[in-house]
Amino acid sequence: MTSIPVGAEDLAPAPGDKRRWWRTPLRIGAAVGLAAVVVSLSWDRLPSPTQIAEALASAHLGWVVAAVGLQLLSTGMFARQQHRLLSAFGVRLSVLRVGAITYSSTAIANSLPAGAAVSAGWSLRQFRARGASSSTAVTVTLLSGVLSIVGLLLLGLINLVVASWTRLSTALTDHLGWTVGIGVVATVAMVLLVRFLRERADRVPAGGGTPRLDRYEAAHPRLGAAARQTQTTVQQARRVSWTDWVLALGLASGKWVLDAACLYAACRAFDIDISALQLAALYLGIQLLRQIPLTPGGIGVIEVALLAGLVAIGAPNAAATAAVLLYRLASAWLMIPLGYLVMAGLTGWDRRHGPHEAFAEF
Repeated sequence: MTSIPVGAEDLAPAPGDKRRWWRTPLRIGAAVGLAAVVVSLSWDRLPSPTQIAEALASAHLGWVVAAVGLQLLSTGMFARQQHRLLSAFGVRLSVLRVGAITYSSTAIANSLPAGAAVSAGWSLRQFRARGASSSTAVTVTLLSGVLSIVGLLLLGLINLVVASWTRLSTALTDHLGWTVGIGVVATVAMVLLVRFLRERADRVPAGGGTPRLDRYEAAHPRLGAAARQTQTTVQQARRVSWTDWVLALGLASGKWVLDAACLYAACRAFDIDISALQLAALYLGIQLLRQIPLTPGGIGVIEVALLAGLVAIGAPNAAATAAVLLYRLASAWLMIPLGYLVMAGLTGWDRRHGPHEAFAEF
């Protein structure tokens, strides 16, 4: 890849900015160092190439197809989540168009240094080119990320409740009065907090009039700009109906569930017996690790950590390695060429028809 996709320039360092040059080498060095440490600690557990090849040859084709299909559905869920948010702000885009943007941005995030920032720039440029204002495009991107994190935390909470359900139900039954009291207090506190935040947001002028924030932004340009964008996002988020919130959160949670199901299918393809609780704990740990942007898409780090987790629950080394390869092929590596092919098709369509012409059909 010799050129940076459209949108990268939105986030490129300004000329003469000397504060960012060290980030990429530091990130690469940290990733290499971490990978070297993990590999050295687990070197004796790594199977030989012959063993890996034999494990891959024994894969159950049905589970392999299921793993790839589930991952495609997971990415589709993310696209529909963004489509729902765009629709909530009145941006008219087809699901097909949003899906093409999602696949393209995923390829960028998985393949380029600082890929998450560059892919965000790509998505913002695409949204703006098709009718969204700059503030709406940024708000949709931020809300999409927040909902994804909330969806992941929600699944983690559900897993925690299920894993400790026996003890939890016993404690709730033995202390029923305290349970009811705490539940009532928590509900009242939540209602009061929501009302307070709504009243406070109503008092914030929509068209400016923020002298304190203006002074802070003048003294601290970067932090002030982030604070102003946060304020704008909160104000615009009030336009989203509860129905759209619930649907968007459901789609975000569905994305994680389908991605975890892809990992399960990859394990079953090589006869790895893994329970739902083991899968959830392993998957949530991997996703938390993935939030550290050491390498594009977590390539290298995620593979080693996932392999260690599968071996720890008793999976044979060769089968665990094959399962990791299948899962990462479906969730990361396959998305790179697929996403760039979609990007090429998207660019070709815009050249023939124009970015604004007939965009509702594509």
